[in-house]
Amino acid sequence: MIEVILPELSSKLSCMWNKIINLENSLFPTLQEVLRLGELSHKEGRLIKILDFAQIEKNISVITITNPPKDRI
Repeated sequence: MIEVILPELSSKLSCMWNKIINLENSLFPTLQEVLRLGELSHKEGRLIKILDFAQIEKNISVITITNPPKDRI
């Protein structure tokens, strides 16, 4: 049983680790450039990693309540 679980767990951990490394190498510099930040603090970096790992964007819906275009002036 452990022989079956261990490779699968190892593969998932490896995938998660690669995602974190990609995040640090691609998103952090972009955020720093767009937001005109210096270096991200340890807490900011940690928050970004947690939010990315949790994939909160999947649980956020955008609802826009506006007038139809024909009713806008």
